[in-house]
Amino acid sequence: MTGWDTRVTEFGPIGDSSARNGDKHVYNPILVNPQVIRPLIGRLRSVLVHSQRQLGEALGISKRTVLRWEGGQTAPTDFQVAAMARLAHPRDRALAGELAASLGKSLVDLGIEAPAPPPPVPAWPKRPATPYLVDSVVCVAAEAAAILPQAMRAPLLAAVERMVALELSPADVAEALKPAPKGKREK
Repeated sequence: MTGWDTRVTEFGPIGDSSARNGDKHVYNPILVNPQVIRPLIGRLRSVLVHSQRQLGEALGISKRTVLRWEGGQTAPTDFQVAAMARLAHPRDRALAGELAASLGKSLVDLGIEAPAPPPPVPAWPKRPATPYLVDSVVCVAAEAAAILPQAMRAPLLAAVERMVALELSPADVAEALKPAPKGKREK
C-alpha cells in the first residue's frame, strides 16, 4: 500500500491515472509538486481570508493536512488542487488559473469556466450586380410578361427601388408573389 486510498467518485476521471470500475470511476490521486503548490496555498488562504482550519473544512480535509502542505511535508492531489481552483475563481481568477496550470490544465479543462464561443461565421461577401446578371433577371421578367426586355427595365427598376425602400428582402417578395394554393382565397 502506498499510503493513499483510492477514492470512488461520481465526478469521473480527474487525473491521468483514473481507471473505470463498473459504473463509478476509481480515482488514483496524482501528487502535485510541493514547491509549485506551496506558495499558491498561502495565497489562496489570503484571498479567501481563511485560516488553515477553514480551508481544510472547505476542502473536506483536516487543518493538519493544510499545515503539512504549507510546510512542504506533503502535497495535495490533483483533485484537491482542482477544488482549490474552484474556491479561488470567484475572487481571484489569476490565482485559479495558476492552480489549474500547476496541474497542466486550464480553467476550461477543469470545468470552472466555459470555453470561448467559436468565432462568428463570416458573412458571404456581397457580389456586385454585374450587367450580365441584371440582364438575365430583366430577360426572365420580360419573358414572363411576354414583352421586350427594353420595356421591362423601367417597371422592374421601379419595383426593386420600392422593395429596397420598404426594406423587403428578395425572399420576402418572392414568397408574396407566389400564387396562393388552390382552394384558398386571399382576404
